[in-house]
Amino acid sequence: MQEMLFYNFVNTMEKIIQLALNIISFILILIHDLVIGLFHRIVWLFFPNKTFTYRQTWQVKRSDDDWYSKRRYFEIASSKFDYILDEEEKQTLELSPKLSLLTGYPPEFLREHFTPYSSSIMLERDAEIYNNVFIPQVIETFSSIPQQEHCGYSLRCNYRIKHKDNSIRTLYQRTVFTETANNGKLIASASLVEDITGMIQDGNMNGWLDKYTPESHSSLHLGTLNTNLTHKLFSNREIQILELMAEGLPIKQISDKLNISIKTVDRHKENIRNKTGAKNSTELIKIALKSGVIK
Repeated sequence: MQEMLFYNFVNTMEKIIQLALNIISFILILIHDLVIGLFHRIVWLFFPNKTFTYRQTWQVKRSDDDWYSKRRYFEIASSKFDYILDEEEKQTLELSPKLSLLTGYPPEFLREHFTPYSSSIMLERDAEIYNNVFIPQVIETFSSIPQQEHCGYSLRCNYRIKHKDNSIRTLYQRTVFTETANNGKLIASASLVEDITGMIQDGNMNGWLDKYTPESHSSLHLGTLNTNLTHKLFSNREIQILELMAEGLPIKQISDKLNISIKTVDRHKENIRNKTGAKNSTELIKIALKSGVIK
């Protein structure tokens, strides 16, 4: 009887200690966010024409003759980001304690491994899509517009990570590029991250490049890619058809070259579209090329 009472007492104390630790963690996160937000606002108010650096991480510049840039940079400066990334060194510079709650990993490990350029936490296929499909389109877009307009864009996407408990979680991320070069090269970025596990069931990874102006908001769809899109997903015949489609051959020539009927070619194309989620042949070829299924 005494052993049972002692066991219940220990169990109750463990729960109380865990609850206290959770409350302390929440308070620390709240204090951190309040201090950083206050710091940014003070710098903005007292040094409006300066460039400032917070812990040598990212810069916020203000131009007196560009109201739009001022508004966007103020939004960036006063926002609460979950991590800040040095895009040139591929290194995480600042981390919110929230990421430890989302991933289960300690801050020391996350600082080393929580970047879209590493597949240590992000699944390898998702990191491949982010780096080889989404980011090149961002750089291409930035290289074609004036540098002062880069701050008006943000990248949205979902991707999967491996949680410390070995479960697979889906995260949603919005990234603003706080510093860029004239040629579109990315220098620094800041991102917000949310856990949306269970909200996306089709296994697709989606990306959008949003543009904000004082008058409107528009989005460029960067792609909807199947995260399982590899050579193993397709039969040898389907890969042959994809390669011939990429060469620009019409269905009749494909059927003649492979010595199969037009209906068979159509059936293979339909199967490939179902596997990739492509809406038409042009999008299908684009996905296959970017994913490395065909060269």
